[in-house]
Amino acid sequence: MADPNQKRVLLAYVALRIGIVCIGFSAIFVKIAGVPGVVSAFYRVLIAGVVIVPWGMLRHAKHPTPKETILIASWGVFLALDLALWNTSLLLTFAARATLLANNALLWDEATHHPQFCRCCRELQPLSYGAMLGDRY
Repeated sequence: MADPNQKRVLLAYVALRIGIVCIGFSAIFVKIAGVPGVVSAFYRVLIAGVVIVPWGMLRHAKHPTPKETILIASWGVFLALDLALWNTSLLLTFAARATLLANNALLWDEATHHPQFCRCCRELQPLSYGAMLGDRY
């Protein structure tokens, strides 16, 4: 295992497995916490933001334009709203049912807003892919 590229690939797989386990247990942790869904969603976004924002600012030499900043902030608001609704649904029903419904929403969104058919998706696609990959498009 002397090859540095092989070591990076192994590290990526280890991080992926840790992430899968954390996501798998997140519904259980929300249910055990016993606080309202909005409160647990707020702290989840706050803690992630405290870690990710400084790291992203140090990693990228170019800062986002004002238009990109508005888009990024609006995505954050929608993510917080999604988490608040999902966390609240966890307290009202079974964790498996709430998680299944929340994760299937992405399939319906992809089916109805495909870039081939929707003009708004064609314009935002490079920006959203860049945000997902952590890269400057």
